[in-house]
Amino acid sequence: MAEALSASVALPGVFDPWRMKSGEEMTGGGVSLPAPIDVARGMGGSLVILVDVLRSGDTEGSRHRFVDESFEDVEGRMEAQRSGADFTLRVSLRDVAYDNFSHQGAAVAAGRDAAEAEVEEIRKAWDEQVEHHRRCAAEGSECP
Repeated sequence: MAEALSASVALPGVFDPWRMKSGEEMTGGGVSLPAPIDVARGMGGSLVILVDVLRSGDTEGSRHRFVDESFEDVEGRMEAQRSGADFTLRVSLRDVAYDNFSHQGAAVAAGRDAAEAEVEEIRKAWDEQVEHHRRCAAEGSECP
């Protein structure tokens, strides 16, 4: 378990990949599968809300430009996977440095603010899922 947890926080340019006992180097799943929507659905999730905290856009002037650019691939994978979510909540962390762990309160506040701003849309997505399941039950069919 300790190896898996160590690997899960490995991020290029922030924390080195974790070398497993087998010799493999592992990084966090957010690098290879930033939006595991299929995994969530496979575990029984019927309403999948994607929380997008990736910084997109201009990185000019960033002291971490190399790291920012390395995450462009992750953003591309996220974009490709995003369409499978029922709702995407975008959290702006532009002003929160990813390598400064003393500002986690600002990140949590940004997430709360984003969710509160979208609460009606989230409720609408929830209501649509509930109605979909009611129709399936009335028809005697299994919901996809």
